[in-house]
Amino acid sequence: MTALIRSLLFMTAALFLIACGDTKQVAGTEERTIPVTATDVRFDSVEVTERTVGRIEAATSPMVAAEIPGRIVEILKDAGDAVAAGDLLARQDDSNARNAVNRLQALHEQAERTVARMRNLVAQDSASQSLLDEAQAQFAALDAQLRDARTALARTRITAPVAGTIQRRMVSVGDFRGIGDPLFQISAAERVRVVLPFPERLSARLAIGQIVRLDAPVGGGIVAAQVTELRPVVGAGNRAIEAMVELDNPGAWRAGASVSAELVLESRSGRPMVPTLSVIQRPAGRVVYVIEGDRVRQQLVEVGVRTNGETEVISGLRGGERVVVDGAGFLTDGARIAVRSAR
Repeated sequence: MTALIRSLLFMTAALFLIACGDTKQVAGTEERTIPVTATDVRFDSVEVTERTVGRIEAATSPMVAAEIPGRIVEILKDAGDAVAAGDLLARQDDSNARNAVNRLQALHEQAERTVARMRNLVAQDSASQSLLDEAQAQFAALDAQLRDARTALARTRITAPVAGTIQRRMVSVGDFRGIGDPLFQISAAERVRVVLPFPERLSARLAIGQIVRLDAPVGGGIVAAQVTELRPVVGAGNRAIEAMVELDNPGAWRAGASVSAELVLESRSGRPMVPTLSVIQRPAGRVVYVIEGDRVRQQLVEVGVRTNGETEVISGLRGGERVVVDGAGFLTDGARIAVRSAR
């Protein structure tokens, strides 16, 4: 029994010695050094933007209407055709107008000869001045009627008032049209209007004059313009705000085409910026690791706009600090680091 107790005591002492030896080994282990890259906090300007997809409309869409009553005898242009100002679109029957011009032209020439004869007679004291005045009055009346008849004849030719594209044709050969009846609708090519829809939540942040960058698939590159009008829109079940941008046509933009837009809601200058890789999510919140010698300090930050791989820091950094970029996700507060390269 005594021998058994001695054996147990010996084994217990051996285990104690082994345990003491392991503790010393752990305590003597070297602290790990984590390789990282680093950069300085810099200052830059940032933009708060909102993206949307809109549509292109014609800034002006004149309706070409009949200016005199008549029957359409020829159609020369159709919907989708490009036209220049003054191009002939259609013709009305001009027989009555032409006959009126011919009749008045003959009367006009006769009245002109009468005035010339009466002047000679008055000069020879063979006619009174009143007869000459009457002849001149008749000539003036015929002259005005002839001008009106020629204008009516010219108006039988339906022409484009502006350059652009025909959006609608509302007449066919054989149709009779009275004064003011619509014939064609043209979208002018020189200026366009871009309609951009935005959610109602942005209504308080939208303003006339804000910068917007436009990019249409039809070409012309990215075009910078300004918001020229704001219009609320009430839809079935939702509300929205439409921002209008009117500008000179930058190229081949046509009504009905789509356009991508980036609206600048706010521009802030002199903001601290860090690479987005530097910002790490931790239980305490978003942090960056500020380098202090060969160790890092975990710094809580509030972030703002992210753009081009960089993030705006609203609070938490003053600027000028050196922060970890690559490797930040493997760090903890107070970790030892070795900076391998700088950005």
